[in-house]
Amino acid sequence: MPKGAIARRYAGAMFDIGLKQHSLERTLEDVRGIAQVFAHRKLAYLLREPKVPAQRKETAIRQALANKVLPTSLNLALLVVQRELVDIMPNIVNELEQLVHNYKNEAIADVTTATRIDDAELTQIKQALEKKNWQNYYHSSKGSARYSWRSHSPRR
Repeated sequence: MPKGAIARRYAGAMFDIGLKQHSLERTLEDVRGIAQVFAHRKLAYLLREPKVPAQRKETAIRQALANKVLPTSLNLALLVVQRELVDIMPNIVNELEQLVHNYKNEAIADVTTATRIDDAELTQIKQALEKKNWQNYYHSSKGSARYSWRSHSPRR
């Protein structure tokens, strides 16, 4: 099965669990945190090394995530390691983020320009987004010419 499909299945399962347990935001936060933990060089090596016993990997995961994530999120981490899918954890995060955005009827708008835009141009962009019934609640500037808005439309 392609890695994208696998990531979607795991993300879908975590989304359903988070929704049923009324902990969707916390579940998303946990999954992001697990991906960050898996990205640490020493732990990543340990988790990917086939010669390391499964019990040692499980112990390492439990220690790294102890009291930091929900039990369901810990189960996801253990399952991903057990099935040797550590490399797709970032994909699981991306898929889960997309599911959460869709559920909340959110969208992210990225505007990339050749040069940094001034405040008047930034205001024009914000107004154009607001005309589309988007409420600007997040803005970040990355680098010299990239601007992002995370905008929310009320559910219909």
